[in-house]
Amino acid sequence: MDQLDIPLVAIGRGLIIEPDWIQKVKAGEEDTIRTEVHMEDSKDLALPDAMWEYIEARPGWLPIVK
Repeated sequence: MDQLDIPLVAIGRGLIIEPDWIQKVKAGEEDTIRTEVHMEDSKDLALPDAMWEYIEARPGWLPIVK
């Protein structure tokens, strides 16, 4: 396994926005990586209601498109 020296916190937000980020990068599908969250994405991302409310209550934490 390659040593990347990247803290997990650095990619945590990106993994919330695009849970398949790692697989898409490995497959060379970077152009399909989600970079913002649309309201209708909440169900696709399988975010619990409490987490979605937390995210919405903190503007700017995730790039949410309403």
